[in-house]
Amino acid sequence: MFESLRDELPNVITEQQIDLLLEEGYVLWVACLETAQRKQQWVGEWAFYMLSADGQRRKVIVTTRMSSAGGPDLRIQKTIGGVISFLHKFGYSAATVPFNQGEAFPQLHRGTPDPEAASAP
Repeated sequence: MFESLRDELPNVITEQQIDLLLEEGYVLWVACLETAQRKQQWVGEWAFYMLSADGQRRKVIVTTRMSSAGGPDLRIQKTIGGVISFLHKFGYSAATVPFNQGEAFPQLHRGTPDPEAASAP
């Protein structure tokens, strides 16, 4: 299912465009390309894409460097720590990370948490 992310090029964006699409109502998703395994840390392969609010337009997140084939590379993280660091960079306060190949989850916890809500019983 998500192997097709590579086929969606050129419907791509770079990290510099993520905030703009979030402001337009897009939602950031994390897709598991390779099932996670517990080693020294959780490892696997995760890619990212943006989905429009109506679910009709998907933009795959790529790096700014080119692959050996001449096109853009998917923005891939190989550890769960890498996924969390990537999301944190864009203001996410929590992460929902899929463990199994073919799964994808929207990231819905963007922004600074309300300090009063954090202290509630």
